[in-house]
Amino acid sequence: MKQFLCRCAALFLVVAVLLWVGGLAYKHTTTYKNLDRTEETEKYHAMPDGITFAVFGASHGRDAFQAADYPDKTFFNFSMSSQTPLYDLMQLRQFRGHLTPGATVVVTVSYMSPFWTESEDSFSDKQERYYRILSPQNIVDCDVGHWVLVRWSPLLTNDCTDVLSAFIHPPELRADTNTLYGQQVLSPQDIAGEQQRIQKDHLTAVEPAMPDGNPVMLDALREIAALCRENAWNAVFVTPPYPDVYTQCYSAKILGCFQDLMTSLSAETGAPWLDYSRDADFSGQYSYFKNIDHLNLSGAKAFSQALQEDLAALIS
Repeated sequence: MKQFLCRCAALFLVVAVLLWVGGLAYKHTTTYKNLDRTEETEKYHAMPDGITFAVFGASHGRDAFQAADYPDKTFFNFSMSSQTPLYDLMQLRQFRGHLTPGATVVVTVSYMSPFWTESEDSFSDKQERYYRILSPQNIVDCDVGHWVLVRWSPLLTNDCTDVLSAFIHPPELRADTNTLYGQQVLSPQDIAGEQQRIQKDHLTAVEPAMPDGNPVMLDALREIAALCRENAWNAVFVTPPYPDVYTQCYSAKILGCFQDLMTSLSAETGAPWLDYSRDADFSGQYSYFKNIDHLNLSGAKAFSQALQEDLAALIS
């Protein structure tokens, strides 16, 4: 019996090692690298220590803040597409050791942020990326067993056909988001279709939590500010510039509630709120935007110059 158990243990160990080695090989395929780029987790492989300028938020923060525009900072952007304030908080908890005392922590707040609600399907669609970068305690409703499988070997969580195809028929490496879309410019012909997208994707996430906001998201923003105070970081809420045709998608009631919530939150937490959403230098300059709600690279550069002047006056 003892010999049998030893053989079973040895077999288990061999299989575990093979899965781990196979998983490492799979992570070097273009299939896996494309997944990393598509789900915006590639950057976490090269996160620096001693971060002095950290950005959190959804895709508005991802595109509004570019490392090249902050050359004198140790910069890292934790923003991800459709990331809620709750996961901004989870990421700050996870990676707090990478930030240096006195760091500036920019929390990007869009018109959606204080109200953000999402369907179960939308929530589930984004979960998998966090299993690759966060610890179980920082993943909402974490399936610990799944987390172990993801971390040990992606071979255990991907379809066998997809894994074989990654080695036999590797796809081309996808270009990064800035290469694909960074030079894109909002065209007047695209505005009507873009406004329909906002009605479908953005307003449906806002309206269920009107007028008081989503308490989960508001509490997450409060906790981010508190964590910054505890660690001697300088928290700043920032709403990036938007073209006027984006702001027009929101009713005066929603915009008023957003203004009231953020003004109150800033006063309560002591974290300043810099609101560029209707800044005249940007709102009519469609050449600064790649679509109706995201800055392109030239827009981000222009915004960085205005922001850094304002931050210098706030943070000495």
